[in-house]
Amino acid sequence: MQIVNRGLIPLDKQMLPILDVSILPGVDTNSSLLNFTWECIDVTNHFLEFQVNYSNPKEISKHFDKDKIQVQFHGPQYFQAVTGLVLQDDELQVQKRLPLQISVELGSQIQTAVQVIASSSKAAIVLNILLNLVVGGAL
Repeated sequence: MQIVNRGLIPLDKQMLPILDVSILPGVDTNSSLLNFTWECIDVTNHFLEFQVNYSNPKEISKHFDKDKIQVQFHGPQYFQAVTGLVLQDDELQVQKRLPLQISVELGSQIQTAVQVIASSSKAAIVLNILLNLVVGGAL
């Protein structure tokens, strides 16, 4: 069973669906654990950028048959290029395999560790330069 979240736009005092974002579970995936939310964080003339937040990120693609994310566009007229080009039938649906995910907490810990390592590396480089200057000056 796929999990679908719908994107809506207001038009003439009603909300029209313009796209659906779905998770297509792999064979061994428990679809009840694939709840998610999404938001469009950037729109340009060339792309839409989404942020997807999973309720249970550790459940995403944890089996051999990976889960997929699918974006289904409704009404190509809402996705028309400035040049007048519209999405073709074969472009109205996009799927991508999802990689393994990590929790927000673990992501924060990794980011902190990377920052500490980067700071330590900078300090070691500065110390090395100073030692080279001192040793070079002593000769």
